[in-house]
Amino acid sequence: MLIHVLSAGLLLVAVFLRFSPATAQAGRSKIELAQTDSQVAQLIHDTDKAYATFTVSSALKFADKRVKKQYRLAHVKAWVKADFDGNGRLDLLITGTHYKKSKIICLLDMGDRLEIESFYRQFYRYCPVATVRYVGTQPLIDYADFAKPFLASDPLADKQRFCLVYKYGGFVDYVQYPLSPAQPDSIRYESVFAYHKVLVEKLTFASSGAATYHSCSYPVLEETNKTFIAQQTQVAAPALAAVIGLASHLAAQSLQPKYRTGYNHVPHTTLTIIYHDGRRLQVQDEGEFGTFSLMRLYILLKQLRKSQAWQPTRP
Repeated sequence: MLIHVLSAGLLLVAVFLRFSPATAQAGRSKIELAQTDSQVAQLIHDTDKAYATFTVSSALKFADKRVKKQYRLAHVKAWVKADFDGNGRLDLLITGTHYKKSKIICLLDMGDRLEIESFYRQFYRYCPVATVRYVGTQPLIDYADFAKPFLASDPLADKQRFCLVYKYGGFVDYVQYPLSPAQPDSIRYESVFAYHKVLVEKLTFASSGAATYHSCSYPVLEETNKTFIAQQTQVAAPALAAVIGLASHLAAQSLQPKYRTGYNHVPHTTLTIIYHDGRRLQVQDEGEFGTFSLMRLYILLKQLRKSQAWQPTRP
């Protein structure tokens, strides 16, 4: 009799633990548990202190009526949950205010940590607009922004639209792939940046993974005081696959030959890709934010400087 009583008691305890709120929440991610504006904002603040003043409000109230109008027309929501990176964990697309300006970020759940995607180009543009739609089970972000208006009374102009998908470790332009994607043979990245110092860089990359890097830097007022770097490496397989894959991805896009910006002190970059079928893609990109795929490729190429073992060679 005592054994039956104990068994029944253990069963009740097990049922209570299974369905208690504390147990139910134990297996849920921080993003899943966030259900209010303040909880979403707290996740942002805890993830990156640089966003300590980022505010979230479902009312989407902004001092600039032009921004409010664009958000109303696009049916923007302050935050939307979706698994953008396909790792089985929910992420958050968030529209809020940072330093009194409307800004968009994506909070990505990487499993062991949360990361913030800052959508770099919005810092040179105005009124970023982002909504989520699906192609099958794949969530996509419809993104748009405008040129920065000179006066508060000026209408918003130069609207640029992008459809984004998470690939190659970041958001890139969504494209429908051809049956036989173009395979790159070589990639050449050349950039000139000048502020207090001039930096001229050239990185070449072959489909075999062989890469070279050359740079020349000097103070703006001391052109004779130049520093040169000449190095080479063999890129490891994971990094090689990402760069080759994204270069192939670019071949399926309709890119402009030149992207301009009205800003000073930005890199002036030329990207040249030669494909196996003989095609040649060359893009001049002032500011390095022509398209999201281009921005992601620049990041991957620059990451090679830190992630790979470079050896000196002759300048």
